[in-house]
Amino acid sequence: MTFYHQPMLGKVLMEKVLPINNTDGDVSPTDRKSWILTVIASFLIIILLAGIVGLLLPIDDDNTTSFVAFFALSIGSVFLAFRFPKMLSFRRITLKMAAISILAGAAINLIPGGSGSTHLAPYLLYGLSGRIIFIVFICFLLPVIEEIYFRGLLYPIISKYIGYKAAALITVTLFTLGHNPSGREVLLLGLSATLYTWLVHRTGSVISGILAHSAGNSAWLILAIAAQHS
Repeated sequence: MTFYHQPMLGKVLMEKVLPINNTDGDVSPTDRKSWILTVIASFLIIILLAGIVGLLLPIDDDNTTSFVAFFALSIGSVFLAFRFPKMLSFRRITLKMAAISILAGAAINLIPGGSGSTHLAPYLLYGLSGRIIFIVFICFLLPVIEEIYFRGLLYPIISKYIGYKAAALITVTLFTLGHNPSGREVLLLGLSATLYTWLVHRTGSVISGILAHSAGNSAWLILAIAAQHS
């Protein structure tokens, strides 16, 4: 059994279209009922840490909130990775799928209705070093940790026990609501999360999700900066 419940496409087709690593015997704990408690515990860890850090730091803009979320998600990811060793897959993907991931991730963020201007307000006040750090964080670090937690760990863990469709619905919903969206942002975030999830399911590797997410954030940032200077 693989950790994704694949549709009946035939053995040869499945190997070509949904090449997923076999993880039999790799999941810990072995008690299938405990996965729910483990996932809930990861949520509580993230919420608790975010709350504690939020009390210690003055959260006066969306960027500070993102740094807090990054820290909390990092600890939550470590917890899930410890409880479910070898579930996270960084298997190599083809150049074709890498290109598709990057292009699709960037394209989906070209849809009008984003909220770039509000997030860029502090960026415009930064010096050169501050802007470099901001770009690295938004375009690389944050996408990496979000993909590791939501698509690299949470999605395959849930898929193993209740199926990939339910896992996709749950992780897409959590990812979207976790960004506290409003208006059209709900649709845009939902579409982005669905794309990232499909890519990870398609390739069996979180690398595809990271590439798409990073490309998407980069496209958003470029458009937002351009809009500020237009």
